[in-house]
Amino acid sequence: MEIVHLDRSNESTNTIYKFINENECLLPDPFSSHEYLFQYSEKLGTKAETFISLDNGNVQGLVSGYINDFNKKEAYLQILIVKKEYQGKKVGGKLIRSFLAETMQILGKGAVVYLTVDVLNENAINFYNHVGFSRSERKHSNINKMILSCRV
Repeated sequence: MEIVHLDRSNESTNTIYKFINENECLLPDPFSSHEYLFQYSEKLGTKAETFISLDNGNVQGLVSGYINDFNKKEAYLQILIVKKEYQGKKVGGKLIRSFLAETMQILGKGAVVYLTVDVLNENAINFYNHVGFSRSERKHSNINKMILSCRV
């Protein structure tokens, strides 16, 4: 398994779009339209830090988020998807650790990464707790979501 940090190119946007499009069924809130999905992928591809896990050239998983709040030293993990057949094989953890390391490199030690998770998604909450996240003091405006954080 190889973790690759994508650059901000059209090819990266296409990789992001293709992977999310093929695997969005794994998300708790799938995208409603492919047009929106492409716009979202384009935003991630040009403004976010995105890592993919490759196995013999095939994408196993993807993590992407914004590491750009230099005043507050905060980053925001937007999406993590790992193909079903690679779940439980440390792919997600390696992707998250790559994102956390990049956050520390860009924002410095003590920066905080935030993410949103469904309150009923115990598997995701347990996974994020396992890789260092805990429930944040911040509250989400949607009562069905919670915010987790991790200090790097």
